[in-house]
Amino acid sequence: MTYTANQDGFLTKVDPALDQHVFTAFFGGHGYDDIRGLALVGGDRIAIAGATSSSDMPTTPGVWDDSFNGTFDGFYAKLRADGSQVLTGTYVGGSLEDRFTDMAVDGAEDATIVGYSYSANYPVTPGAADTTYSSPWSDGVVTRIRADGTVLHYSTYLGGSSNDNPYAVALEPTGNAVIAGRTISGNFPITPGTMSGSPSLGFVTKLNASGQSIVASTYFGGTDDGFLYDVAIGPLGRIYVVGWTRSFDFPVTPGAYDTVFGGTPYDGIVSILHSDLSDVAYSTFLGASGSSQLEEIVCLAVDKSGVVTVGGTAGSYTYPVTPGAFQSSISVPNSAAVVSRLDPTLSELLYSSYLGGVTASVTHNDDRANAVAVFPDGSAVFVGSAGSIDFPLTSTSVQPGVGGKLDAFATVMQLSPLGTQRYGATSSTCSSVPWIGVNRMPVQSDSGFAFTASEAPPSSVGVLAIGTASAPSGVPVLGVSAFIDPGAPFLVLGAVSESLGWCKRNVSLPAGSQGVVAYGQFLWFDPSICAGGAFSATNAMAITIQP
Repeated sequence: MTYTANQDGFLTKVDPALDQHVFTAFFGGHGYDDIRGLALVGGDRIAIAGATSSSDMPTTPGVWDDSFNGTFDGFYAKLRADGSQVLTGTYVGGSLEDRFTDMAVDGAEDATIVGYSYSANYPVTPGAADTTYSSPWSDGVVTRIRADGTVLHYSTYLGGSSNDNPYAVALEPTGNAVIAGRTISGNFPITPGTMSGSPSLGFVTKLNASGQSIVASTYFGGTDDGFLYDVAIGPLGRIYVVGWTRSFDFPVTPGAYDTVFGGTPYDGIVSILHSDLSDVAYSTFLGASGSSQLEEIVCLAVDKSGVVTVGGTAGSYTYPVTPGAFQSSISVPNSAAVVSRLDPTLSELLYSSYLGGVTASVTHNDDRANAVAVFPDGSAVFVGSAGSIDFPLTSTSVQPGVGGKLDAFATVMQLSPLGTQRYGATSSTCSSVPWIGVNRMPVQSDSGFAFTASEAPPSSVGVLAIGTASAPSGVPVLGVSAFIDPGAPFLVLGAVSESLGWCKRNVSLPAGSQGVVAYGQFLWFDPSICAGGAFSATNAMAITIQP
């Protein structure tokens, strides 16, 4: 597939080290084509969804709709894993503007897609939760389409009498769809027993698996404007959302990392809601103090222990950055991408950094992280857009230099501070794969330094081994691989994981220990959890104690 005209969507695959280009494929017709949702399905296919103004977008025989309907249509497509062939392609829309903004795919490979529509004849299904267009403005839409693109399992409007913009969707194991976005409708559908609130802010809605009824729905924010950009389902079925707010009274929880609104125009937010939307479990601001620049948290990933990794953009000097982070400052008025990681209760900022350049291109001066995924070893990949010509790149990467006015970027980060380095691999027969981290940069005379473990067997007894020498190739011990040399002196400390598999084990770093190198690794015992073996182990972490 080749570039056609105006703006095409594109898909690019690179290897995990970002130094081998596997393929790039364009998708679209001769109009404007924008991919907003992507999922890997079945190991050999790629599902995508978005918006198009192309009357010649690639469609396939027998799909729901092979004809362009209006100024913009939503689309759903499926491609071969190498991007070489369109297997399924269909329009979904009415006579005016319709745009898809996100997609989630279930175990049957059916796609639940959200977006917004200005069309009174957007295709809705009989018995859907809302079959009537409610507004001369944008109405939200939720559509579940069969994997082959031939049938709409359900399709419904979602909104009130003013602008409603669903922006993200996640699926519960039951098939319920959890949708987050922004509304200014005073009559947006809100259900009893939820947090309620007021319009001109974010919303969270849970739609049942048949699309016929709303299970729970609430406004979410303070008394001023707000927006929810991303949503995820985490441990205990809790609902994780990120975005921005202009509200000093945005609902944050006691003990959160930041309980004070940082200033105008926007502050980033990270929140965890109970599954029934009745209340907030944990919630924090995440932005600069006293800033006059915007901060937006745009994307998130949550692991099985509830550790939250987020990305976004910030234009202020004072976005919270942890000591020893990759990049501690930016050149204002440029905006840099920001990347942060918080503990499961949102009370501790485990890592936070800017990610951007200092010199703008001719037309753009902002860098922004739009999506994030976490690898099994705890590192993360961020993708987004870069407007700076000196965005940080590695010399062996697929494209080690700027290509245009606004480039896409992909960055893999360990999200661990100066003086630390993960190595080795996890050893686990559990459904979860435990990984090691630290809560901050290792500094002499610090009694609060800790090694952390995430996705460990829940409520389990284990040990933290701290050695003076590493075993980079691994040594078999109790059915797992030890990456600390058992032939060199080492210390063993007891460790206990919490109910979700999170552990924070404090290790006091004495005065005068700067320059000392040590190696840490967790070993967990729980034969009832780890079928096939009694033990599991994290990867290892080397630390060099700083002055």
